[in-house]
Amino acid sequence: MDFGIISIKEGDLPVVRGHGTISGVRLLEVAPDFEPLERELACGLALRAAAADKDFWAEDGPVLQRYGL
Repeated sequence: MDFGIISIKEGDLPVVRGHGTISGVRLLEVAPDFEPLERELACGLALRAAAADKDFWAEDGPVLQRYGL
């Protein structure tokens, strides 16, 4: 996940593509092999995005320390 854009590849082929939203994750494309797992995948990616956001803005996180906030 990079700047809210989700891209999972298997070799050179994209398997999952999507983006983060305020309330979670929106998967735009999912390979047929992953369609049965689509909801679980979205839930897991949303939890990971929430944890990354929490760590990013934590009081002792890199952004607040860099700007002295």
